[in-house]
Amino acid sequence: MSKSGFDIFAQFVSTVLSNAKKKGGKVGKRGRKPMAVPVDGLQQLIQVKKLVDQIGGLEKAKAAVDALAQILG
Repeated sequence: MSKSGFDIFAQFVSTVLSNAKKKGGKVGKRGRKPMAVPVDGLQQLIQVKKLVDQIGGLEKAKAAVDALAQILG
């Protein structure tokens, strides 16, 4: 950080983060939050899982979807 004009040491950052945790501040991993699956979406996933099992596995289901896509154009 000294390149941008700030002299911040690792111990200071650690102290700030530790204090934020104690006070219930927002400290955690950065990144995207997982998307919540709506109830309808969950039911669809269950149906897809059953279909994949009926077809005989994921690879066969993918092949069937690819063939369907070619037929439908």
